[in-house]
Amino acid sequence: MNETLEPWVIDEVARIWNEHSKPLKFRAFSVGKSGSKPKAAKRLSAVLYENVEWLGGSSKTDIEVLLDTFITKLIASLTYVEWEGLDKVNEHLERPLSIALGFWQFTRPDLKNIHWLACFHWGLDPVAQLEADKERRLGKAEILSEWRADLNEHMRRMAYMSGSDDASNARLKAALDEARKAMAEAEDEITRGTPSDDPAFRAYEADYIEAAPEDKALILKRWRNGWYRSQGESHMGS
Repeated sequence: MNETLEPWVIDEVARIWNEHSKPLKFRAFSVGKSGSKPKAAKRLSAVLYENVEWLGGSSKTDIEVLLDTFITKLIASLTYVEWEGLDKVNEHLERPLSIALGFWQFTRPDLKNIHWLACFHWGLDPVAQLEADKERRLGKAEILSEWRADLNEHMRRMAYMSGSDDASNARLKAALDEARKAMAEAEDEITRGTPSDDPAFRAYEADYIEAAPEDKALILKRWRNGWYRSQGESHMGS
């Protein structure tokens, strides 16, 4: 499992921050006093793992997965501030945002503001989303716990059933090879069944970014009233 971001990721994060924060007149991205991208990558990695609860992950989640969720929420939160205005947004936050805000300040002391703003932008209840994620992770833990118990029982039975003659180890190895193939097929299947992102949101996000200022209101209204989801994957633009 990857636990530290590569230094090149900082360039991409800086591009996204500068592009989406510029209309808000927030400060441009800075790697920090050291001027080191590797150190900035380690710093951002620590921020993500310290805030897994706001990213729908856990301490065991791959850093790339956390980064993808973080960037999605970062874009959504900045877009929401741009549309609603800083003063109105601050009415709903425990920690108001400042016009002199920089990237690292936006992530301190945690990612709660980013989570809340992103949910507001998507028309979701921030608290309900956290509860739903908690239930999902608890359910997954129960499923894996049951599977672990089943796997241990299968191993015990296979060790016994393989016998104790000279060919027993060969039979056991052959059976385990078949089990590994089945597990590989199961991994492929679960990967195919998991969408890498939300097509409706991606379509909305692309339209909003490319839209002229006078058209952004309509695009945001379409997202909030479910128009993008009603179009399915056939939507190629507004």
